[in-house]
Amino acid sequence: MNQDKKDDDMLHTKEQLSALMDDALEDEEKETLLNKLKKDPELQKTWQCFHLIRSILQPKNERLLLGYGAMLSAKVSAQLANEPPVVWGAEFDKPLVVNTTVSNDERNVSEGK
Repeated sequence: MNQDKKDDDMLHTKEQLSALMDDALEDEEKETLLNKLKKDPELQKTWQCFHLIRSILQPKNERLLLGYGAMLSAKVSAQLANEPPVVWGAEFDKPLVVNTTVSNDERNVSEGK
């Protein structure tokens, strides 16, 4: 079985898992899927992940989600504040990281000017 076929099958199975959670599968499909679920550890992880996502997205957890979102945003902002600025070179094929702690003369020497 080629990789594209495997990927399509896994996507279809994940869609079925989602439908199962919504109680939207026919009995025969449900039975087939549950048998797959019993045997496939990767599918079991997906099932657990789907349930975790659904639990977190419940309205009663809205404050929790907002708190985590704010913490994540603050962490990303702090990390970005420590990053040097990036300027695209004249060829636009690779970024040039500018060291803001050196003088223009030192920068010209390091760039070979």
